[in-house]
Amino acid sequence: MEDLKYLPSPVEEATIRVSAEKSATASLILPMMERFIKHDFVSKTTDSPLIKKAKDAIKTDLMKRYQSEDVRKLLGMATVLDPRFKNMVWISDEQIVVFNTLMTEMSQELDKVKVKTEFDTEIIESVAQSTESVQSENPNADVIDVKDEHLNLVKKPKLDASDDDFFDILFIKEEKSSESNQSVMKTEIERYKTETVSMKQDPIEWWKIKREIYPNLSMCACKYLHIPATSVPSERVFSTAGNILNKKRGQLTADNVDMLIFLYHNYKR
Repeated sequence: MEDLKYLPSPVEEATIRVSAEKSATASLILPMMERFIKHDFVSKTTDSPLIKKAKDAIKTDLMKRYQSEDVRKLLGMATVLDPRFKNMVWISDEQIVVFNTLMTEMSQELDKVKVKTEFDTEIIESVAQSTESVQSENPNADVIDVKDEHLNLVKKPKLDASDDDFFDILFIKEEKSSESNQSVMKTEIERYKTETVSMKQDPIEWWKIKREIYPNLSMCACKYLHIPATSVPSERVFSTAGNILNKKRGQLTADNVDMLIFLYHNYKR
């Protein structure tokens, strides 16, 4: 028993790390599993029979976890988007597959942005036409010129009649072709792979600094790095609600309870 008391120490530290609320946690799962299976729970010649048996039992159980294809894909994406673990040298067989999946994800995110921009433009044009219709029927009506106000939000190329590249506007679509986008995304990934990052670096803060350099990758990073690895953060919310709403404070309204819980969990202590 004296020997066994030190065995769970790595698991305890890992549990604390993946239960955090204000840092990336999903990206920690695969590296931690690798450490457990390849280092912490590998039997040594100096181990007693009891310790060897315990390590083998823990290792066997761990190897059954996170084997679902969907779960493995999600964790792989989170891991490569964490700059500390992006090279994934311990799972080289999966690395190529994960980065190919990342390319697909980046393309999908770009398509979403494009669709949203086109959708917003259509709405603005529709509202503008309705505004013009109302003004034509009643010239004295006090109607805001939505078209002039909101169409300015859509970035359009500025044309200059004296510019030698006057006809460049005709080729904007060709320049932004799918092939060109693929090249840009591939360049981002290759450059990202060469980044050197300290293990003490906060990945969320790192992406805040680098989002201008990696605009496409950063969209995927926001999507995956904010996924909590455990249900602990949500369980803490229930515990907080139980502390706030008790028999002596039964007259609190639902809105006030929501605000108190929000303030408690977001106040910088």
